[in-house]
Amino acid sequence: EQGVTEAQYSVAPKYSNIDNAALKALLKRGTKIVDIRRKDEWDKTGVIEGSQRLTAFDGNGNFVRSFPASLKKITGPGDEVILICRTGSRSSTLANMLAEQAGYTKVYNVKDGMVKWLKDSNPVVK
Repeated sequence: EQGVTEAQYSVAPKYSNIDNAALKALLKRGTKIVDIRRKDEWDKTGVIEGSQRLTAFDGNGNFVRSFPASLKKITGPGDEVILICRTGSRSSTLANMLAEQAGYTKVYNVKDGMVKWLKDSNPVVK
């Protein structure tokens, strides 16, 4: 936050792209993480411990209409929330939607998703 000018905010996305080190730091301080992948993906790889499983896009890439209401039960627009998917693509799209349209102000997107988390031999729970 320090040293960031107002001008930088106007061009930068209203969410933050984070790497595994930042993800671990956020998890350590209790930030909620939402895994937006599908059940078949969770079953295949496992999830990061503490993840809330909430599918945002179906197998055809369509937005799951019940997602916003379900997310509000987990976290609100003023709360910090981490989004993760397989590669960071879906979570990036969703982070942008939440920041631009739903008023979320502290959204973190895991930029390389579960692929990088697993590649770096980080733990998961099944």
